[in-house]
Amino acid sequence: MKRLVATCVIGLLAYPALAQHQMSREETIAQVATDVAFIEETLPSYQISNGEVAPEELRENLQKAVTRAMDLRDRLASNPFVRVSGISVGFPAGLTIQLSFPDQAP
Repeated sequence: MKRLVATCVIGLLAYPALAQHQMSREETIAQVATDVAFIEETLPSYQISNGEVAPEELRENLQKAVTRAMDLRDRLASNPFVRVSGISVGFPAGLTIQLSFPDQAP
């Protein structure tokens, strides 16, 4: 039991160091591509006018997409290569993510 508690304490103490890991340029590109692909799959082109999509399904998928976009924004907040400079939701159901690329990346 003491070993388990010690392991948990060490893990919690190490977490801030892991959370501050600076992504490389390649890791940043992979992360953005993964999140954008997820959002694209979550929000296919909905044909709302002919009633093909249930409103609850649309709401759930839009919520998933917005949450993922906001998570991406938060993860990239201190990234030197790219930042999310804006997120907007449009109608018909759609999501736009604006990315900015600093001029001087290390």
